[in-house]
Amino acid sequence: MITLPVGNSEQITTKPNFFVPIEIQSLPIKILVVEDNIFNQKIVLSMLQKFCYQTDVAVNGNEAINLLSNQKYDLIFMDVQMPIMDGVTATKIIRENSLSATKPWIVALTAGVLPEDYQACIDAGMNDYISKPIDIKEIARSLSAPNFLRSLQLNLE
Repeated sequence: MITLPVGNSEQITTKPNFFVPIEIQSLPIKILVVEDNIFNQKIVLSMLQKFCYQTDVAVNGNEAINLLSNQKYDLIFMDVQMPIMDGVTATKIIRENSLSATKPWIVALTAGVLPEDYQACIDAGMNDYISKPIDIKEIARSLSAPNFLRSLQLNLE
């Protein structure tokens, strides 16, 4: 059994100190969350729903690659360690199979916080990196990163 802290009414009415530009929230961004842990899936999905995004979910890299063969995603939040196919391997395959104009922006989600963990993700072709536990401010930062916005603009043209 997991016990989560309960906030008081003062915490609920306080404005958050993070944002995603409203022009981004209104864009039809297709997002895929690749995460094997159901609890982490729910956390990321909940955070993205706060920004009014609907997402698809895959539970491993192989499932993500299968989804990508049928539809295009602008952004993928990719867990690094998963059964069947890990996120690093999946990212390498996605990068090899994507046309340069349709490459999704891939954000690593990982408990690994060492410099070599970060470097392995970047070397695999991931564009950004969020360490666990996942924080909504980091999701907002990733969604509003200038390089992601440029990439998104190119994909929407």
